[in-house]
Amino acid sequence: YAAVTQCFFSLSVAYGPIVMFASHNRFRQNIYRDATIISLMDTVNSLLSGFTVFSVLGYLKYITGAESFDELTADGTALVFVVYPSAIAAFETVPQLFSVLFFTVLMILGFGSASALVSTVINILHDKFRAIPLHILTTLTCVAGFLIGLVYVTPGGQWILDLVDFFGGTFVIYIIAMMETVAVFWIYGQRKYFRDLRFMLGVNFGFYWKFCFCAFIPIGLAAIFIYFMVFFELPTYNDGMQYPTIGIVFGWLLLASALVMMPISFIISYRQTPGLDMAERLRNVFKSNSKHRPRLDEDNQAWQMYCEQDGGRKQDQWKTYSKEALQDPKKYQEFLDYHSSIAETASSWDTFHEEPKSKSTLFDKIKGKLC
Repeated sequence: YAAVTQCFFSLSVAYGPIVMFASHNRFRQNIYRDATIISLMDTVNSLLSGFTVFSVLGYLKYITGAESFDELTADGTALVFVVYPSAIAAFETVPQLFSVLFFTVLMILGFGSASALVSTVINILHDKFRAIPLHILTTLTCVAGFLIGLVYVTPGGQWILDLVDFFGGTFVIYIIAMMETVAVFWIYGQRKYFRDLRFMLGVNFGFYWKFCFCAFIPIGLAAIFIYFMVFFELPTYNDGMQYPTIGIVFGWLLLASALVMMPISFIISYRQTPGLDMAERLRNVFKSNSKHRPRLDEDNQAWQMYCEQDGGRKQDQWKTYSKEALQDPKKYQEFLDYHSSIAETASSWDTFHEEPKSKSTLFDKIKGKLC
């Protein structure tokens, strides 16, 4: 459970920054390549961090003579600001240099995470309130975040930080991620999703990706969430100190504020969806609307044409269609005309006793026109 939670934090999965950054890409940006590079870099960075942390903890265990790591390790910020600096201070060679390097890296990681999360909030507000200048929205968001963050530097700030981390940043993400995968791959449909990816990237995704997206991820997250709920315990602070009742109530309210947006959004969509009766409106709620389309008109026209001809079922037919033809409706129509002429010519070969060489020459001439 802790390892998967760390992966969510490390890649910011289901938090919003990935979708926010992707919204600034070109329509045909190779996101398959980008996702692979980012995932590999994150994995390498996590391995390097693990080697570094446990090497330092091993050194601290050696110089202190501790019998186990349980005597040295701590949870949360104590590991970063107490245990780890103690180990670095015990270095025999330039401990000051390693201290500066450590906190510099920590500061860069913090700035990177904060900028991505804050940019997500700013982009959401900017999309909703276009009339407000971007620099004003950015200033207001940063000032609000600063004022809210002041509570964490009060004497009870560590208590609140652990409480917010438990209720607002751990198992709630499992629920949101499960709902996202179900909504995209089960409701919108994996056939439509991979059809859209083929149109954007020109890549056919195999069984592995379909199995992961449609079955392994949602079922795996559900299993981890059930495991967590079976062994669920309320958070404690500093080796067993219980939170007051008002703190636990605040935590549950924080959790509810994140989850309640899903039923509220569903109710709003249901009320805005046309239909003769409740059953029809429910069916229409789970269908993609007119806003689900490429933003640029030329991309949208090509996408509409692709959906009509392909429908997600004639994948083999599109292997012979050029990507350029799919991107330009005019060229696409010309390509269909040439394709029709090839089919007519090929069907007439059975009625003529031409030599194979002549057939090949005729086909090359038509193929030359296509190229």
